[in-house]
Amino acid sequence: MGADAEKLAKAVTDVQMKDGTVTEHLNSGINSYVNWSQGDNYPIFSKVAIVSEIILSGDFKTEYIIGDSFSTEGMIIKVVYSDGTEKIVSHEEVSFSGFDSSAKGIITIIVKYGPAETSYTVRVRNNGDIGAVKYYITLSIDKKTIGKGYVMSPTKIEITPGETVWDVLKRELDKRGIEYKVSFNPRYNSVYIESIEGDGEMDHGQFSGWMYNVNGRYPDYGASLYELEDGDVVQWRYTTNLGVDLGEDNSKWEGTYIRNGEASGIDGKTIDVKAETKVVNNEATSKVTDKQIKDALAEAEKTEDVSSITIKSETKTPVTKSTVVVPKSSVTEISGARLGLVIETPIGNITMPEKILAEIARQSQGSTVEIVVEKMADDKLTEEQKAAVEGGTVYDISIVSGNKKISSFNGQKIIIFLPYELKEGQSKENVTVWYMN
Repeated sequence: MGADAEKLAKAVTDVQMKDGTVTEHLNSGINSYVNWSQGDNYPIFSKVAIVSEIILSGDFKTEYIIGDSFSTEGMIIKVVYSDGTEKIVSHEEVSFSGFDSSAKGIITIIVKYGPAETSYTVRVRNNGDIGAVKYYITLSIDKKTIGKGYVMSPTKIEITPGETVWDVLKRELDKRGIEYKVSFNPRYNSVYIESIEGDGEMDHGQFSGWMYNVNGRYPDYGASLYELEDGDVVQWRYTTNLGVDLGEDNSKWEGTYIRNGEASGIDGKTIDVKAETKVVNNEATSKVTDKQIKDALAEAEKTEDVSSITIKSETKTPVTKSTVVVPKSSVTEISGARLGLVIETPIGNITMPEKILAEIARQSQGSTVEIVVEKMADDKLTEEQKAAVEGGTVYDISIVSGNKKISSFNGQKIIIFLPYELKEGQSKENVTVWYMN
């Protein structure tokens, strides 16, 4: 193909054909139908939709004692196909591997369905470990806002490591015979508390319902995702107006938190880290060092109510593409500190809560993670895509590590903020955002 071969094709090795690298590239292209799966020696194309993602949810076992048998009871398994359709599958249709309860430790369970794969971790402990070290939290449930006082006054509760806010609430309500109703909320991939002791959502006004806080802070994710630590103070409180009567700013429950006039999507204070940025041909590349992140984490530890680290990519001139490069070790450290990460670029902002960061670090194949936001030029779109957007703006957003494009987060969601100027006569309620693959 001559000197321009790289524009048409890319040379790959036999190893890359076999290890999934080529398959990943084929599925990540802007025009890909995501119908490629990995065969024994090379990628295989399917003419029908294939499973591209597995999402696990529900209340299932992650704590084992040496000698225990593996269990998936309570697990809900949803698969997503390359054409966007979804379905719930039975445990018998899915393969699980990696479980071993012969020795204590953290075990990674691999879950496979067709060509798709995901994983989760379980803990195996000695029988003697249980009770050797005791952990406690304080739990209370109240309806003070409607004049009914405590359902359960502040009580010291023993917990086991890894238990969530929902695990403890369910156990204590069941133990006391207190009536409650719950449902699963797929938007937040968590259980949702509909009612406790007869008072539920919208029973006392349009914005009434149950909210929980841990150590005075209302998390931005569901109770079955929040793992408790020794000494935590958990309050379940009934609100009549989306938290205002509890002293909360209810604007954040619409998905945004305003900090210095800019939306981030994570409640609380943030520590800013300024990236070193270079611009070439209207494309910005910004980098932060491991030391910068360590310094920011040290500052966060000294500052009250910090919930995120913000990496700021700033340019003096407009750019069409912004790439922010973060050490993989830093992503792991931010998640380990139970903080979120906000990426601010001249084109748009991306917010990744702590559980997203943990999943990104797990899937990363390189020493760095690149977050890319690009405002697509017309010449990069197909004629079909141009016709579909009718002159609208198209953005390409990707997270890449090594040769792997990370596009699924085990059911978790990233938050994306992109600028948009209303057209004449258009209201913000009538703005529609489309996803294009």
